[in-house]
Amino acid sequence: MFKSSYFAYRLDCCHVFVLFSCESLRGSSTVKKPAFAELHQKLAETVQKMKAADEEISCLKNSMQHARLMDSEITRLDTSTKIYESVGRMFLLTNISDLHNHLENKSETCAEKIKILESNKSYLERSQKDSENNIREMIQQRREKAQETN
Repeated sequence: MFKSSYFAYRLDCCHVFVLFSCESLRGSSTVKKPAFAELHQKLAETVQKMKAADEEISCLKNSMQHARLMDSEITRLDTSTKIYESVGRMFLLTNISDLHNHLENKSETCAEKIKILESNKSYLERSQKDSENNIREMIQQRREKAQETN
C-alpha cells in the first residue's frame, strides 16, 4: 500500500491515518527522532490498552447478563427445589436464597468494575488524542522547517 520509505499509522479507535516520509525526519535533529518514536510507542500502547479495556468490559457485561438470567430462572423455582452450585470441578448443594445473593453480588461487582474500566478508558482516549495531536504537531513543524529551507 505504501512505499518502504513511508510510514502509515492507523489508529484503530478513530480510524485516522498519519502518513509521513522518512526523508522528512532525516534532516531533523537527533532530539526529534527519539521523541517521535516515544510518542508513537505511547500511542500504540494506549490503543492496545483501550482494546483490552473494551474486551474486558464486554466480558463483564456478558457475565452480568448471565448472572441476571440465572437469577430470573432461579426465582421461578419452588423454594424446596434442590440447587447445586458449581465450585471448580464439584457441585455444592445450596439453597435458593444463598445463590440469589451470590448472583446479586456478582452482578454488582461486575457493574463496579465496568464503571472503573470506562473511566480508565476515557482517560486513555484523552491520552490518545494528546499523542495524536503531538505527532501531528511534530510533523507540521518539520514540514514548516522544510518549506523555510526551500
